[in-house]
Amino acid sequence: MAELVLAGPQYRATGKLRLSVVAGGFATTALTPGLRVDGLRVAGAAGVTVAIGGRTPRALGAELGVAESTLAGEGRARSSPRPQPAGLQSRLK
Repeated sequence: MAELVLAGPQYRATGKLRLSVVAGGFATTALTPGLRVDGLRVAGAAGVTVAIGGRTPRALGAELGVAESTLAGEGRARSSPRPQPAGLQSRLK
């Protein structure tokens, strides 16, 4: 739910992967309109709220007007290797 309906669509739209903790759950920080999970419901634009139970991420996204989107592979594809301390590679061999 967090990845497929909130974080994935937000990342695709804005390049930002941050979710925030809010009373009762968590919410997008950069997606407009914002999405918010509150207990067992998710709220979207214009006051639309949808019960999470029994629905797939695709169905939830459709009801909220967002396409489900995974983040699989995003970190590997966009990040550069971390610099290693000098001499680390020789000590690991």
